Amino acid sequence: MCHLILTRLFRGRAVSVLEASRVLLTAISIGHSLSDQATVHFTLATYIYTFPMVVNLSEFIPPMPNSPESFTEFHNVWLIRLKDFVDQLLLAAAPDHNPQYATEEQQRRLIDNVMSHYHYYYQEKSRVAREQPYLFFAPPWMTSLGTSLLLWVGGFKPATIFNLIATSVNDLTAEQERKLEMVRKQTVEAERELENEMAIIHESVAAPPLMGLVRQIGMEKVGRQRSAVDQAMEVLNHSMRTVLETADKLRGRTMRKTVEIMSSIQTIKFLAAAGEMQLRIRRLGLERDQHRASSS
Repeated sequence: MCHLILTRLFRGRAVSVLEASRVLLTAISIGHSLSDQATVHFTLATYIYTFPMVVNLSEFIPPMPNSPESFTEFHNVWLIRLKDFVDQLLLAAAPDHNPQYATEEQQRRLIDNVMSHYHYYYQEKSRVAREQPYLFFAPPWMTSLGTSLLLWVGGFKPATIFNLIATSVNDLTAEQERKLEMVRKQTVEAERELENEMAIIHESVAAPPLMGLVRQIGMEKVGRQRSAVDQAMEVLNHSMRTVLETADKLRGRTMRKTVEIMSSIQTIKFLAAAGEMQLRIRRLGLERDQHRASSS
């Protein structure tokens, strides 16, 4: 499998045996105890670091099984590629010093690649959420810091986009500010509606028929009411799946609208700031969780 992946990656490109071996040996040393799927992911991630270039993960990685462990593997490799994109965005944010991003076409190509990377994440997320939407409301792949700072209805809060634009883009025109404010108001209103829906879901968890059955007949007798419990759980899953899909659509819609308003270089600065924030919170969260684990 790894050979097949590398053959496709190196296609049309002169790569020495030493370079190819370096990729494989690094991947194997990291992923020897993981599943074949995870080893392929690590191989691809190592390639990305060894040979910086534009790689669309969806072209090489098959869909992963629907499990918390599998999505965690996917998420970790997706973050590695995000780090590579952030490095490119930071270079592109200073086009006068980096001629490879000096033209509008070059900048747009980078923006499209970054947006495609986020789109691929949400494709995989949607596929897993069809069966297990609850995973994204308490994601095991997120750190405690990331959960407390970023998690809102299974993802980031869309209005965060406007805070990032305010701190990373300092040359908006009056017309751009007006348009962005219109989108922000629409986004905040949609957020309120989703929060109301989430409140209803929270109430349903502690209300009949699910918890009501447990209180009325006791845990040891719930098995006798299996069909009623299963039906209640199916209703709950459907509600969570629906609100998650709505939230993800709002996240995507808000991102697209803001990017359409800004120029290429403004968008690059915003995307760089967004990626840096995501990676920084991830790094700090891992450090804090590891410190807590070693102290306990």
